[in-house]
Amino acid sequence: MFCHPSLSSSIHWFCGLFFLLLQPVGYSAVQNTPPSYWQLHVHYSMSVMLDTANHHLTGSQTLTIKNTSPDTLNELYYHLYYNAFQPGSAMDVRSRSLPDPDRRVGSRIQKLSPDQIGYQRIVAVSQDRNPIASFSISGTVMHLPLKKPILPGQETSIELQFQAQIPVQIRRTGRHNAEGIDFSMTQWYPKLAVYDANGWNTDPYVAREFYGNFGTFEVNLKVPQNQVVAATGILLNPEEVGHGYSALSKPAKGWLTWKFKAENVHDFAWAADPDYKHDTLRVPKGPLLRFFYQSDSTLANWQALKPYCQQLFERMSATFGPYPYPVFSFVQGGDGGMEYPMLTLITARGNLDGLISVSFHEAIHNWFYGLWGFDEGKYPWMDEGFTQYATDYMLHQIRKEEHPRKSIIATYKMLLAMPNRQPLSTHADWYSTNRAYGLSSYIGGAAFLEHLTYVLGEERMPQFWRNFYRDWKFKHPNPENLIRTAEKVGGMELDWFYREFILSTHTIDYAIDSVWKSKEGIAIRLANSGSFPMPIRLRIDLKNGNAQNILIPLDVQRLHSNLSAEQKTLSTIAPMSPWPWVESTYTFELPIGFQNVQSITIDPDGYLADIDLENNVKILP
Repeated sequence: MFCHPSLSSSIHWFCGLFFLLLQPVGYSAVQNTPPSYWQLHVHYSMSVMLDTANHHLTGSQTLTIKNTSPDTLNELYYHLYYNAFQPGSAMDVRSRSLPDPDRRVGSRIQKLSPDQIGYQRIVAVSQDRNPIASFSISGTVMHLPLKKPILPGQETSIELQFQAQIPVQIRRTGRHNAEGIDFSMTQWYPKLAVYDANGWNTDPYVAREFYGNFGTFEVNLKVPQNQVVAATGILLNPEEVGHGYSALSKPAKGWLTWKFKAENVHDFAWAADPDYKHDTLRVPKGPLLRFFYQSDSTLANWQALKPYCQQLFERMSATFGPYPYPVFSFVQGGDGGMEYPMLTLITARGNLDGLISVSFHEAIHNWFYGLWGFDEGKYPWMDEGFTQYATDYMLHQIRKEEHPRKSIIATYKMLLAMPNRQPLSTHADWYSTNRAYGLSSYIGGAAFLEHLTYVLGEERMPQFWRNFYRDWKFKHPNPENLIRTAEKVGGMELDWFYREFILSTHTIDYAIDSVWKSKEGIAIRLANSGSFPMPIRLRIDLKNGNAQNILIPLDVQRLHSNLSAEQKTLSTIAPMSPWPWVESTYTFELPIGFQNVQSITIDPDGYLADIDLENNVKILP
């Protein structure tokens, strides 16, 4: 999602994407996913009818599940997200109990009347056509004991009949939002929870993030003929529905059934409104972009947005890996912005800069969430942080906005200064304040990538992303998978880096302790006053205008002589011995005349979130 409301507009930019490869890169077909990795295979077939007068949805769902796990499954769990939009729900209570509630929610759920709430009711359920009567529902989670266990390698089908009331739009999903969109249909169907190596993921919905199984969705949406529909996937019957999808036919009167199919996605979203204007733009060697919006005062902004989105998909595909789907839709609807596979809902009635920024952020989520199906609840820093990081660098490259590294690090240091700061490993739902969640998730992940770039070297990052794309697209990578990819590319150990950055609240604080004239020329003592050890880049500026660069590895990196070409340029004098992490100081001598040195600087490029920069520069007389 874009731009957490608890954060000021001055830090919308949060994060950014270090550098861009403007030419396409090759992506090997060789896979290096661990042989023990598995994920369930799912196939949804759904048919639903939208009652626009009463805001009701009735539908049937057949879910085919192949158990690719090593475990026998005796039960299933489903998410029923609409049940969160009821007074007394976990979302309602959580919103009202936070010291800084999301202004879009606040106490609004508590005040909903019976005809405004949301609900999802299971009318009937069966397994392979054998009825199951013993299911139970608690809030937004349904527990379904199976008639027949699903053994490893076996397949079963679960048939559901369900009814839903679409809530007044408060958070992401619902009807009649502030911009006049009739229906924003997200979290609208009974969704199978993820079963992975950690077991069932059954977190109740309290307005944060999502986690879903990759699979195939075949969805038939029966709606009144005047409604224009935008949805995840490919429209299979454009000639029947018209509405700009096909110029060869006109919509029939009464009802229309829109038929969509999407493969290798982990959710399905749609929107419907009779006033949608629908435009398209093709990305060269890329997807067809669709734009759905109301043609009122925002028309000029939507027209101006299109070429920026085209450039975005070209550059993102070149940098992180090709966008793998044939279409992507930018849809007016939602309450800010929210990502879904092949589609985003965005707020549109602002200025052009805001529309471009939110559109970029939500589209980029289709890499950092869509393509790599991160568990957004457990690892919000990978989801929101990586996305906002890429957003800022894309805005920098495409719109020539300020280079984001300085602002990323400066804002991350705001997080480091927060009292009672929680580690980035905190679950998204369990942060003590909305502000803590926002800063940690958006800024924390961005700063993580800046520091990873510092450790690996910028020239290694393209290979890192190529390998990560190759190994983990359409899967659910976790932080350990990410770190292992970086270790293989960098030829170093990085478990210490992950542990300190994500699992702890330790901080970086290096200093130039002292400098003196020695027999060899000049002696320098560095001090580590912080609790987070890092390799050190040092620049020595000479009075003749030249400079010498030094790289001091950290002993637990196990880097040794495996330096990249870039890192070798960072040690123009000679490779330095590693700094043992347990030592608080590091002293060395250089064959440079003391009288020739003008200044010494730690981290001259500003990658590190060093909490005290006053002692990072030493100017000699």
